[in-house]
Amino acid sequence: MTATPRPRSSTRPPAISSPWAALVATWPRRKGALLTPLFASLTLGLAPFVPHAHVWKQLVNLWYGRLTAPIDIFDLVLHGAPWVWLIAALAGWLGEAARLRRGQADALPGTPEG
Repeated sequence: MTATPRPRSSTRPPAISSPWAALVATWPRRKGALLTPLFASLTLGLAPFVPHAHVWKQLVNLWYGRLTAPIDIFDLVLHGAPWVWLIAALAGWLGEAARLRRGQADALPGTPEG
């Protein structure tokens, strides 16, 4: 006697009610995409560390209008790029968790429906 295959359900998975649960559910898929920019931000984005973070000095110079030399502008872009990358990665993770929370898991890459 052969078993007949069960038909695939076309219903959507239930929505996750808690924002924290949605973040935890999407963490394994986003882990690599978040740890790399976090590591870059904490090393390249803050170096040199003594007497204070270099990017902070450049932001203070920008605030007071003393960031005029092209090398200083390039330096700010160089030390600020990992932070922009980290913010973009966090926004992607939050967006994926929000889609999962609304029950739109079929729109997520890496899911059987997506």
